[in-house]
Amino acid sequence: MATPIHLPKVGMTMEEGTLTKWVAVDGASVKRGDVIFEMETEKVQMEIEADADGALKHLVSEGDVLHPGEVVGVLLAAGEAVPQALLDQVAAQGGTPPPAPSPLAERGSSPEVSSAAGASGAGVSPAPNSGDGAVRASPIARRLADENGIDVRTLTGSGPDGRIVERDVQRAIEAKTAAPAVSTPEVSSAAGGPGAGASPAPAMPGASSPYAGRRRTTGQRMHESLASMAQLTLVSETGVDEALTMLHGLNREWRKDGIVVTLTGLIVRASAIALREHPGLNARLDGDQIIVAPEVHVGVAVNQEHGLMVPVVRNADATSLKEVAQNLHMLVQKARADTLQLDDVSGGTFTVTSLEGTVVDAFTPIINPPQAAILGVGRVREVAAFEDANVVKRQVTTLSLTFDHRLNDGAPAAVFLERVGELLSRPYMLM
Repeated sequence: MATPIHLPKVGMTMEEGTLTKWVAVDGASVKRGDVIFEMETEKVQMEIEADADGALKHLVSEGDVLHPGEVVGVLLAAGEAVPQALLDQVAAQGGTPPPAPSPLAERGSSPEVSSAAGASGAGVSPAPNSGDGAVRASPIARRLADENGIDVRTLTGSGPDGRIVERDVQRAIEAKTAAPAVSTPEVSSAAGGPGAGASPAPAMPGASSPYAGRRRTTGQRMHESLASMAQLTLVSETGVDEALTMLHGLNREWRKDGIVVTLTGLIVRASAIALREHPGLNARLDGDQIIVAPEVHVGVAVNQEHGLMVPVVRNADATSLKEVAQNLHMLVQKARADTLQLDDVSGGTFTVTSLEGTVVDAFTPIINPPQAAILGVGRVREVAAFEDANVVKRQVTTLSLTFDHRLNDGAPAAVFLERVGELLSRPYMLM
């Protein structure tokens, strides 16, 4: 029986995705759990696995932009033809038909499945890795290995027929990576909040680049966010002397475990505690209903090559600061390697976005829909303060809370912001 393959929905707000690469060739025999294609959304690039066994038939082309749930291919039994109803459905989507199969010698793959006019049997999976230098690895796995200086020839693949997949490289990175330097900021953002994205490298005068893909989708979502919400930003200065002192102490203690905690990690934890106490900021508007989320999942904007990503630290109010730091560090590494998966970016109820490593003191972050609020963090700077009639130096940062005025008023938002500042100025409360 034919099993349609659909473009999955990544998170509640995903509106479209791009099939960037067919990993399994047209006609290949695949098993449940095999990686068959790669897709990209405004949030994440990910590998998609087969959820059944069968002979794969491509029904759309690489580069096609589709909506969640639309058909991209089908898994067939031996000798089975693609159902006409499925071909009609793909035609109605308006996608690009896949190109004609290349000669087998060029494809290096198995016999291919024909179209509705008559399908051949399933092909044979390629041979596993061998010592001849022809290492079978997914594109994401190869890119992740290259970026981290890992030779894929040294790895043992856990994918189908010994294919090296992302999890194999990730294990090697975890085994290789020593504790990172404490002073390096992990998390950053662009001035527009999680939707602003990373700017491309400066172009020559007169040059142009397409407004497409993740950049276009992100821009559209941020424009819609501003157009559909009553966004207001409150700004407050908060002392971080004690927080920075505690960071140095914790990092000396936790370094042996390979864990580093940053100021952003403290702010994630402080925000989560404050959200638990003030749940109106941990909500979303669904039609004419305000839905307060039962869990506190804090998204963190991370700058990377293809734009800003927002991985999610789950249950940040109910886990220890050490666990928050560990989870955040892992997510930042995956975001920068462009290997975040569906679970890493889904379900956020609030967002923290930081410009700590820049010259910016305060800004107006844009809410990441359908959330109700986002907290921006400015650089740490020294200011003069009075203490017992003496002028002393203090280190401060500026917190910028943007909230949706449809769901919350200024007074409760201000109380929430005050609580976050209090927790940062008395950081032992985060433990």
